[in-house]
Amino acid sequence: MSLTTPMRDNRYQLPSWPPTEFTVDLWNATFGDLADRVTAREQLEATFETLKAQGIQASLDYIQATVAPQIVSLQNSITLAQEQINQIIVGGKAPDALKFGGQLPNYYATAQGLQDVQTSLAGYLRTDQRNAPEGVAPLGLDSKVPIENLPVMATTATVGAAIAGANGLETPDDGDALAGVKSGSSTMFRWTWGNLKAALTTLFDGRYLKFGGGAVDGALADGDTFAGAKSGTSTMFRASWGNIKTLLTTLFDSRYLKFVGGIIDGTLSIRSGAPTLNLIDTDGPVTRALHHNAGNIGFLKPDNGWGLYLSEGGAVWTFGYGWLHDRFAQAGAECQHNSGVVEFSGFDTGITDSIGQASNPYVVIGLRRGNVGQGNATYLRCVALRNR
Repeated sequence: MSLTTPMRDNRYQLPSWPPTEFTVDLWNATFGDLADRVTAREQLEATFETLKAQGIQASLDYIQATVAPQIVSLQNSITLAQEQINQIIVGGKAPDALKFGGQLPNYYATAQGLQDVQTSLAGYLRTDQRNAPEGVAPLGLDSKVPIENLPVMATTATVGAAIAGANGLETPDDGDALAGVKSGSSTMFRWTWGNLKAALTTLFDGRYLKFGGGAVDGALADGDTFAGAKSGTSTMFRASWGNIKTLLTTLFDSRYLKFVGGIIDGTLSIRSGAPTLNLIDTDGPVTRALHHNAGNIGFLKPDNGWGLYLSEGGAVWTFGYGWLHDRFAQAGAECQHNSGVVEFSGFDTGITDSIGQASNPYVVIGLRRGNVGQGNATYLRCVALRNR
């Protein structure tokens, strides 16, 4: 019988020579493998058909639950709109209260009414009143009144009085705006309190120790100015952003800890009944605390109990070992043994350069001499020592 067996790898082929004996075992092996492959394929197709049926049913359920109600609502809206259009166009009915603000038809302006309004306004636009005192300023080509035709309505005194008389605002919202003039020009701009906070954050983050996070956004040129009114008067003044920064820097440098280039310039003091400095490791995150209280300074455990501290007298205490000076003194003074006497390294005293040695932590407490055959041997008598 040939050594070649029909299988998947050779597509169930047999060589032309030598002849192959077609036995029951060969038949069962070949067609058994084919049966397994057909069965697996049928199961795969059955699974696919099941998934397809489930997907179709899920789609139908989704359409029934979501799309169908929307279609019904849209159909109702279309029907209602068609009925109202028929009332207005086909039936000749005037616009009713349903779609025009709840007013009857006679509420709305007629063509004659609009003509009467135009006629009334014409009296205010007579040529002899244009550019006349208390008259009407004409419009330019851009449909705006030219600046030269506008009367002087505002002065520094009137604006200052308006600022002085304005409502005080203790805490502005981010969208509240301040007015200013661009450096070297007469161009006005508005700056919100949110932009002002961002610019101050940019200034202070580069100079002082930062205790909070926030996005830094917005900046001003030093020559940009702000308008204001002197306290208790209506006298106006202007202050440039450069002057404001100088004043703020002078004020804050003398009052707050300065932070430049990652270095704290000055002395950091934390004052409280039991001052604590939390050290946060963001990799963990794990927090440990440096704590000072009652003359002791050290580190706290996560449960806020002492882990290690140094007393005012210089003694060190740890959670695991207590007072270290007591532990070291006790350990050095109380050396004991409980191993019993052990003998090491017998050697013949008649042999030159013979060495006897005890292993660590044994110490020699005596010698013993004995006979060994025709010679004499000396043994080290030792005990093991340990610290309590």
